Amino acid sequence: GSAQTATLTSSVRSAGALALVKDVRDEATTVLDVGALRPLSTTSAVRANPRDYAAETRFTGAKAEIDFRPNDGPPQHLVYDFGPAVAHDAHSAMATMRVWQAPLGTQRTMWVLGGRRIWKVELTMGRTEVIGTYGGNQAALRIDGVASRAFANLTVDTNRPARTFSVWMSDDADRVPFRIVAGTELGDVTIDLVDYQRP
Repeated sequence: GSAQTATLTSSVRSAGALALVKDVRDEATTVLDVGALRPLSTTSAVRANPRDYAAETRFTGAKAEIDFRPNDGPPQHLVYDFGPAVAHDAHSAMATMRVWQAPLGTQRTMWVLGGRRIWKVELTMGRTEVIGTYGGNQAALRIDGVASRAFANLTVDTNRPARTFSVWMSDDADRVPFRIVAGTELGDVTIDLVDYQRP
């Protein structure tokens, strides 16, 4: 029996969107294994002048294979081995955060690929806060994260500052992501969900 899959697409036009990658990203599409909440493949086209690129990633077992095609240089074929860890992309990372249930203060680590970059993301389960949303004041579960650039051997690049971010999701079964605040070199970027239709 083949895995049940879902295809997730996002179009984003702001720096720091998806809380992990600073690239101004036009399109990203993930084929997700719904049961395991793991990505099977990711396709992204990024416009971040002068570093435009297209990337396709295939996830098989512990390995992620990336075909990285910058607009202004030779293509690269990269293979990363995550060993016992699960390699995520931004979509599957968000999907995993949406189903994560744990007591206040619980921490977990996720590995997230953005383009050809590896991020070590350390999450902390926060408290429920009331925030203003497009639908009025809502109880929102907060998760705080620290994203650090990592090398192919999964050690953190200590020469690069870590980025912090927070995600607020509806405190109900849907866990709709209402708001993401991400720290970037240019200051905090806030992404607010402006509308949501249940599928």
